[in-house]
Parts: sequence; C-alpha cells; structure tokens
Amino acid sequence: MRHRWYPKILKAQDPILLSMGWRRIQTQPIFATEDPNGRSRYLKYTPQHMHCIAAFYAPVVPPNTGFLAFPVREQRTTNFRITASGYTVGNDVTTGVVKKLKLTGTSRQGR
Repeated sequence: MRHRWYPKILKAQDPILLSMGWRRIQTQPIFATEDPNGRSRYLKYTPQHMHCIAAFYAPVVPPNTGFLAFPVREQRTTNFRITASGYTVGNDVTTGVVKKLKLTGTSRQGR
C-alpha cells in the first residue's frame, strides 16, 4: 500500500486523505496481510517490501477503482508526497481483521 517514493512507514489508525475518482475521503485505515488460512492478520505498520491490505470505511465504489492517499496535515508543507497508492479489491462489511493473541503468565491446572 505504501508508495515507493514516500520515505516513512505508515502506521495503522493514522488519518489519511483518500482520493478515489471524484471523491475525497478522510479515514483511518487498518493494515492487514492475508495468511495461508484465508484470515486477515492485523499489522501495526506497513511492511517494508511487501503489499498489504488496508481496511477502512468509505462510500461504495466499484471494485478495481484506483486510489491515492495523502497525509492529513494541519498546515501546507513544502515536502508534499503521495503516501500510498492502490486499488479497491471489494466492498465487504464483514471483513474480519484478527490480531495475534499473546498469552502471558503461567498456566494453572485445577484438579
């Protein structure tokens, strides 16, 4: 998802401005990768040299619609860059992004 000319890594839940066709949408994407079991695994940051999925709420657009993402800034800056580029895969409300469960502590056996 990250554009090759953008120097920084994108973080999940950071606000971005999407440009899809004639629409402009401000949203907070959640990044994920698809594992071999078909689940979407949550990513805190975009991977360095891989593609990833970005799940976000937006108006319905046809599949394969291209988009550009721009960082949301308070002021106008001189170092303006495209944050990400990509296309829509589909419109699915039930897209489930799962986190890896990390257990801590010791197990307790009740007998």
